[in-house]
Amino acid sequence: MVTGMGEVISIGRARQARVERRLALAEHAVMHPSLRWVTGNDDQVAHRRHSDGGTICGAAGPLLLAPTGANRCPHCYSLPGTG
Repeated sequence: MVTGMGEVISIGRARQARVERRLALAEHAVMHPSLRWVTGNDDQVAHRRHSDGGTICGAAGPLLLAPTGANRCPHCYSLPGTG
């Protein structure tokens, strides 16, 4: 197989690179600012995720994807353009 740079690589190496690229994209996707999260012990209030793995407002608990219609946390969504 020939890459865009003209480098010849094996099919196995190309497949492995594709798997690694997908894993890297999946790891970064959970930090996307448009995703809303609820804590495992919360009343279904949507929070924004912080870069440290928690929420902007500091809510405790494991984070799960929030339902589409969940109310937004006033602390996490208090800044303009965060909605």
